[in-house]
Amino acid sequence: MKTKALVLTFAVCAGALAAQQTTPSQELAPIVAVEEQERDLAKAERLYREAIDGGKLSAAAKEMATLRLVELLMKLGKRDEAKVWMGKITDAGGGAVVSLDDVTAASPQDRERQEALRAKARELVQKVLGQQIKAHFAQQGADDTRTGIVDDELRRQVEWLGEAAVPEIGAALAAGKPTFAGKAAGDLSSTNSRTEALRGLAGVLWRLGSPAARAQLEAAYRDGSEAFRVLLATQAARHAPTLRDLVIQWLNEDPSEAVFWQLARSGLEISGTPFTVNQGWVEGRNNWEELPPEVFLVAVQRRSPALRARVLRSLPWGRGNVVPWSSAAASRACAMVRELANGTDPEVVRTALAALANPRLQITPEGFDCLVDHLGRIGDDVPLNYAGVPRELQKEGMENLFAKHVVVRLWPRLVAAARRGVPARSEHWVRQALSACGSSLDGSMLDDLIALQPLGYTGLLAYLSGRIDLPQALRLVQAFAQMDEANFEDGARGLLKNDLPPEALPLLVGKTEMAVRLGKLQWLTTLVARTGNPDAVPWLLAQAERDKDLELSEHLLQLGRRTQAEPVRSALRQYAENEKVASESKSRLYLALLSMHDTATLARIGEGKEMLPAARHAYATAKDAKPISPLGYLLMDQPDPPHGFTEAELIAFVRGAKVFEAGVSFDGIDPERVPTTPLLMALAERSTLHVGSVVTSRSQGIVRSRSSSWQEAMATRIAAEEDLDGPLHRWLRSALASSVPARRVVEYLGKRDLAAIRPQLELMLTGDDADMARFAFDSLRGSKPPLDYEVLTNSKHQTIVWLAADAGMGAGSLSIATVLRLLPSARQPQTTASIGRYLGDKLAVDAVPALLQLVQHQEPEVRQAANEALAKIRFVHEQKSYWDRITKGLDASPSSAVEKLLLQSKPGAPAEQRLLAITSLGALGMPEALPFLIEWTQDADPGIAKAAKDAITQIHLNPRR
Repeated sequence: MKTKALVLTFAVCAGALAAQQTTPSQELAPIVAVEEQERDLAKAERLYREAIDGGKLSAAAKEMATLRLVELLMKLGKRDEAKVWMGKITDAGGGAVVSLDDVTAASPQDRERQEALRAKARELVQKVLGQQIKAHFAQQGADDTRTGIVDDELRRQVEWLGEAAVPEIGAALAAGKPTFAGKAAGDLSSTNSRTEALRGLAGVLWRLGSPAARAQLEAAYRDGSEAFRVLLATQAARHAPTLRDLVIQWLNEDPSEAVFWQLARSGLEISGTPFTVNQGWVEGRNNWEELPPEVFLVAVQRRSPALRARVLRSLPWGRGNVVPWSSAAASRACAMVRELANGTDPEVVRTALAALANPRLQITPEGFDCLVDHLGRIGDDVPLNYAGVPRELQKEGMENLFAKHVVVRLWPRLVAAARRGVPARSEHWVRQALSACGSSLDGSMLDDLIALQPLGYTGLLAYLSGRIDLPQALRLVQAFAQMDEANFEDGARGLLKNDLPPEALPLLVGKTEMAVRLGKLQWLTTLVARTGNPDAVPWLLAQAERDKDLELSEHLLQLGRRTQAEPVRSALRQYAENEKVASESKSRLYLALLSMHDTATLARIGEGKEMLPAARHAYATAKDAKPISPLGYLLMDQPDPPHGFTEAELIAFVRGAKVFEAGVSFDGIDPERVPTTPLLMALAERSTLHVGSVVTSRSQGIVRSRSSSWQEAMATRIAAEEDLDGPLHRWLRSALASSVPARRVVEYLGKRDLAAIRPQLELMLTGDDADMARFAFDSLRGSKPPLDYEVLTNSKHQTIVWLAADAGMGAGSLSIATVLRLLPSARQPQTTASIGRYLGDKLAVDAVPALLQLVQHQEPEVRQAANEALAKIRFVHEQKSYWDRITKGLDASPSSAVEKLLLQSKPGAPAEQRLLAITSLGALGMPEALPFLIEWTQDADPGIAKAAKDAITQIHLNPRR
């Protein structure tokens, strides 16, 4: 359609310009028209670029196109690209930036073109004024449609002419203005062709938005009647951004409410008639979405209550993510609502209050407060949808909940509204607002919540879970006892996690059959256990008997948290012995009983029938309490909660408990955390079993550890004692003689503490007790100064004799005589073989007779060791004899001579010496020399190679045997 308009317009101008020489302005005229008249800047940018790169423009036109492109890029915010193009102009030596006048009014040709455009505009405006609306309506079949300029193609042609059409449109408005003199808005004819034509022409001016268009609108508006001002205002939705202030000015200054409403609703409503179809001439934006709410609220402030209410109700609600109004707009709107809500006109009141349902107002603090104040007065015809908690009222980190101080302020008003009753379409909103208070509800709101529950506001009692005291809990239990099945879960949720008074037990038990029917017996058992009433035990056991799937561990633990009465302890012990109870649950039950100082459970733990795993103590007070086993709970320092067993009781337990005889490790116990040294002493004397672990290394996220023990922990405490005659060191000296497990402490002692008890260990080593001697030997092996293994081979204890012999041979410190002395008494083949290898390593010639006897031993291992030893001795002595002969040179035998000559012939010796020696080898005729001579035939020295060949020949001819 626009292409047709371009063709038509330029056809009009073609005759006048044909004879003229083409100017840069004329070359660019089609693109300038797209930029200035069509206002399609993106298309204009593309056309400028194509024209510059196309190579068809003259140099002057190309420069002008580049300059206009720079201006256009600046308008579009593309500053960097504009700089690049400006640089091209500078590099080329370009001139000044041109303006619109450079294109349209700089030459006679431009003036002629402008006059042609003005003539065309005059023709088109007259066509608009002559339009026939009724004929158009009949053709379209839409008698109630208001279209302004009914011919879309005609309207586009007028708009394309742009500034050229502005004076003609102004003239048409001025000519038509007297027709409306003295007329009010209601006098506008809904089917008058001329009225609609003027309305459409005014819309073209709003669309252009240029200074000239603004001037024509202001001139037409000035002194115009109400009807004429309404006519001008109905197309204000098409205003350009530059005319926004004109709309605001008229909104504030025009005395007519009809004009105000048309400005506010322009493009959507004409003469008070709302439109449901999208008319072709309704393009661009409408003022409701373009202007902030405060603009309309300020402008309507002095208007009638009815108009103010209507504007409040009609302000945009937003789409998608709702953006709240500004605080100023919200405050002004709420003040207006409060004022209008106190009026006497029911329709005004209803309309004003309906404005509070606007989500954009509702999510402001002011709007939310105002809505709460007027809950119940909003008509049921208004859907009150919950938009969420205003950001300023939110609890930190919780966008769906109110802050505590906000709840304190809003709660009474919300409850009052709910109890008074609100329209059905507002109930959901009230429910959501009450729920948003949830995180701050406590026992002080109990009466309100109980009253709201039967009114249908369910789900709120659950927020009281864990937040009410005993008297409040009793009141809630009394209310719960009266609740029907539909509200059972609601009431139960409010009681969960609260301690309940003992007197609540009968009321709760009375709900047993209802709980069974609803499948909520587990909930009821939880509540019964929270009463802390020992009389609850029979009821709990009876329910477990009736429902085999009912797990009572946690319920009994909960009951035990409130009371340590014997019926409760008995139930805990009984349930812990149940085979169906999981191991972890058993641990929790035993932990609970131990925290009650239950001696029967202490004895049960000591029996060691089963090793229970670590579990979190049900009564631990620390938030980060780690799992712990029942035994660990008894033996660790600072148990949480305290168990009350004294040191004497625990020491007696350790000394008598069978659990320390079990062949298992105690996981999860840190031996260094045993609370008292006497208790650790008792453990070190009693048990050698592994407990806990010690980290040995950490690498690349991998942690390696080894088992620890009571003895290692004891050694650590001994190392910390400065006095070598202190109580810990005295205990150690005593324990070495009396406790086999305690002797393991020595394994972990440092040099200082080991040296302190060395005299005692040496006495044990030479004493009459073979076991103590063995312990002392093991403890001192590897210590400094080292043990005298030679002496210890004379020990009275055969175990020590052979331990010393083994250690002495390993250190290479035993004499040959001692080893030969021990050899006949060796009882094990492995020992005999070790002695044989030791004698071989020592190259003991004196041991040859004994080794020759071992060669006949019945055990293969011994025979092999003896043969290897003899081979070593023989080889060394033969080598020694051989090298003695070589080095001394005293042997004149032929074989010795050959060996000597071979040494003299080897590569590296002087050449003359080698020649003489090789010749001599040939003369001796000894075949033993042949391998060497053959190798030397390849020698690099030709003389040596020839001598070697001659010697080989001579040996072959005259070999000697």
